[in-house]
Amino acid sequence: MPFAANRIRPLAVAVVRYEGKVLAVRGVDRVKNQEFFRLPGGGIEFGETAEQTLQREFAEEFGVEIKVGRRLGVAENIFCYEGKNGHEIVFVFEAFLADEKLYSPAGLPFIEPGMEDPAARWVALAPETRLYPEAVRQLNF
Repeated sequence: MPFAANRIRPLAVAVVRYEGKVLAVRGVDRVKNQEFFRLPGGGIEFGETAEQTLQREFAEEFGVEIKVGRRLGVAENIFCYEGKNGHEIVFVFEAFLADEKLYSPAGLPFIEPGMEDPAARWVALAPETRLYPEAVRQLNF
């Protein structure tokens, strides 16, 4: 999760649902010794729409195509990760895996190296689940 100091980072993330859960990437803040989950997606590149960002990120991270649905909202995320302050504006979309066979209880395997886990997981959004960006919970998806 790279971010530049004193810069606001534009992001796009996807809410992909399966059996009452959402697809999420597990992360760990080693400074806080805290596990969390983040919706899949990534930084919007110059000249790229938020929808194009999601399509690119899912291709890069998972090697899959997605269908981007409606925009659920925009959230602001001011946070501290690994002892560094960050600030993001996050476009949140519903999305669907283009191949129905990819919906599996095992999650969605990463093809991109360097991830904490071998796959993104299906996570129940219980109140105690740490989901980032936190403001997305206000979108009532």
